[in-house]
Amino acid sequence: MNLPPSSELAVPLLWAFAVATVGSLFSADAWNNVTFLAEEVKDAENSVPKALVFGTGLVTILYVLANIGFLNVLPLEEIAKAPEDRVATAAVAAVAGSGEAGLAATIMACVILVSTFGC
Repeated sequence: MNLPPSSELAVPLLWAFAVATVGSLFSADAWNNVTFLAEEVKDAENSVPKALVFGTGLVTILYVLANIGFLNVLPLEEIAKAPEDRVATAAVAAVAGSGEAGLAATIMACVILVSTFGC
């Protein structure tokens, strides 16, 4: 296999790295914004760290439960071949029935909107 010279790969790799870090930078920004709240909270030295730890734990548990749900509804082959990598939409379609792919996409779009506006 012949690879292009490294000078031709520099910009595409930079863009790939930038796209890959968007999610982690978004979550890091949320941690930064939480600290602004500390000035308004009574006993911030205890309350804010507890809220950060419990919030992180809750999100981790929700992600694990979502993945357990996906694995219980869909076989691994269907997860790997989910249309456009939309596993949650495929899971909702599997629960709703075979002819309800449009309904599943609408439900997931609404869930994503609620999540985005809640953030």
